[in-house]
Amino acid sequence: MITINGVLSPDHLQPHGLISGMPVTTAANTTLKIAFQITTGVGPGLEFLLCAGSMDDFNNGVAGLVLASVAAPGRQTLTIVDTDTLAGKEIYILRQGTGVSPLAIHFTINV
Repeated sequence: MITINGVLSPDHLQPHGLISGMPVTTAANTTLKIAFQITTGVGPGLEFLLCAGSMDDFNNGVAGLVLASVAAPGRQTLTIVDTDTLAGKEIYILRQGTGVSPLAIHFTINV
């Protein structure tokens, strides 16, 4: 199991965060369980998407494949996905809407 805790900046110039440091690679097809949670207040009109896509998708703020969506603090989503679906893609978070404070995130992946 891998757990990542971090803070997503409210900076409107960088409204998203990269989770993976390189595209997903896999030698065997297996199932991943991905939990995603925002642990601080999100404010009205804000939504966070856990996505998989290319670096171009990430750099342009495009969702690619949406794995999960969180719009309320404390709610945790669970996504079960085959590694083949994620192969060659980066995993990242997109902020939809605007906010004025940093947001704490909790991300867990389990095979």
